[in-house]
Amino acid sequence: MHWKFWASPSADILASSPENPSTSLSNPAQWLIDLFGGTTDSGVTVTAQSAMRSSAVYACVTLIAKTIGSLPLKVYRTKANGEALEVPDTLPYYLLHDEPNPAMTSCVWREFLTSSILLHGNAYAAIGRNQANQVMDLFPVHPGTVTVTRLANGRNEYSVKLQDGSSERIDQSDMVHIPGLGFDGLRGYSVITWAARQAVGLSLATEQHGSKLFSNGARLGVVLKHPKNLSKEAQSRLKQQFDQQQSGLSNAFRTMVLEEGLDVTNISMTSEDAQFLETRRFQVEDVARFFGVPPHMIGHTDKQSSWGTGIEQQTLGFLIFTIVPWLTRFEQEFNRKLFPRSPFYAQFKHQGLMRGDSAARSTYYSSGHQNGWLTTNEIRKMEDLPMVPGGDTLFVQTNLAPVQQIAAGTVPGKSKAELDDWETVAPKLTGSTVC
Repeated sequence: MHWKFWASPSADILASSPENPSTSLSNPAQWLIDLFGGTTDSGVTVTAQSAMRSSAVYACVTLIAKTIGSLPLKVYRTKANGEALEVPDTLPYYLLHDEPNPAMTSCVWREFLTSSILLHGNAYAAIGRNQANQVMDLFPVHPGTVTVTRLANGRNEYSVKLQDGSSERIDQSDMVHIPGLGFDGLRGYSVITWAARQAVGLSLATEQHGSKLFSNGARLGVVLKHPKNLSKEAQSRLKQQFDQQQSGLSNAFRTMVLEEGLDVTNISMTSEDAQFLETRRFQVEDVARFFGVPPHMIGHTDKQSSWGTGIEQQTLGFLIFTIVPWLTRFEQEFNRKLFPRSPFYAQFKHQGLMRGDSAARSTYYSSGHQNGWLTTNEIRKMEDLPMVPGGDTLFVQTNLAPVQQIAAGTVPGKSKAELDDWETVAPKLTGSTVC
């Protein structure tokens, strides 16, 4: 068991940055991750950790992570006839579906992997095996502790930095690695530090601006005028006294007493003049765009309805174009590392995404069953219901038939008397003659 990998990275790793002398080309993974970090044009330092203080980033990451974590993940075996058979009595099924390691459930484990990809660009899990080379556990590894190198033989090797400062090398066959979008085929790049750094920085800056604004009683500032020339010491003392008595939320709207001709002038600029609210709205939409999340799914419903066809289509687009591609990455890496060249494979049940829409499921199942491309047992399987005897037969409706066959009396399953009655009624309904 890889207990030693299940630990938070050391402080020097988390604090590493382009300005930190510990960052070097000798540790390319960490160097590349941190290279695009640092201070943004808005004056805010953006890292994977600080980005989560943005409400939009937190909402996007948690939405995607919880969606992937909540989907059923099962293991199947392909039979000789091509049929997929669920195998719940196997250890790989238990690891992926229930408990990948003694420390967490499958849902929490997948949430950790997903958030690692979204924030750091990569997700890692060390594969523990017994002496028979059977997979026994899957322990997550913090991306900040991993460096990946391509060897001369074409295989990847992973170096994991432990808390005691030592490193352990792991072959690619013993490391689950799910990268995000990358440019070298070795590692993915964080959307936070690569693409959305400035957007996240502006989002954090606007939140800090709002906090300081309202902590000061929503007053941007004042100018103190005195009829006499004051020394620097007197100016400093007067400013200090004023800040102590009038600044801060607790001192808002308190009565001021002015002496010796002192005059107070408020700065006229307001938060509306600075377009504070508009900036915050735009930053929510901008951050959501980087993560592929419709704004309404993170609570941003400004200028749009929370109901209706447009919202439904946006939600469907999120599932198809954002969630499903991530699921494909997970499935292919699990199958490549856990079931190499075997009839077993892991697969998410995409139908779980539609569980909340009973009307859509009913229409889909009804169409498939009536038109002969879904059997009763296939429908029951998608709904996690037990199979029933005789449920593997395909059915098709026969209510519709060509007019020529009706006129000739050759419609399958129809008696001559029924066809004669239809020939009598049809002209009255259509005003024409069946021929």
